[in-house]
Amino acid sequence: MINGKMLPLYNLVEVEEASYEDLLDVYEINKISFPNPYPISLLFYFKTYYPKTFLVARVLNKVVGYVIATTRAREGEIISIAVLPSWRRRGIGSKLLKSLFRVLINYDINKVYLHVRVSNKDAVKFYVKNGFKIISYVPNYYSNGEGAYLMVRKI
Repeated sequence: MINGKMLPLYNLVEVEEASYEDLLDVYEINKISFPNPYPISLLFYFKTYYPKTFLVARVLNKVVGYVIATTRAREGEIISIAVLPSWRRRGIGSKLLKSLFRVLINYDINKVYLHVRVSNKDAVKFYVKNGFKIISYVPNYYSNGEGAYLMVRKI
């Protein structure tokens, strides 16, 4: 609420390339969101080698979400996407994906892949809502033996 008026949250969300200073915030979101978070050194690697496809979402200058993707040939792969639990279901994840797709198109990428835990029904629904399709099942993909769906979206 600003001056007694509710503003649409979507308009307050800014998506931009992550900075090295953002890595600790990204690490904290990753730790909260996943059972096996990435070490900070791996986040540093992605920021160094894939700077244009490592994006953060900010609300009033606070990092509330991120997406990391890699590129190879004419394909992209989403490595990780997460939003702080208190900011979920407000369109931030979708805005991160749309921003990422715009970046990937500039690299002449026409397809994006990702893996998602079979048990993560909310994430599967989120990806389907954002245009992804399940193309296969990958058994034992995760360290605990859980399988993953391989999903793809043309952009």
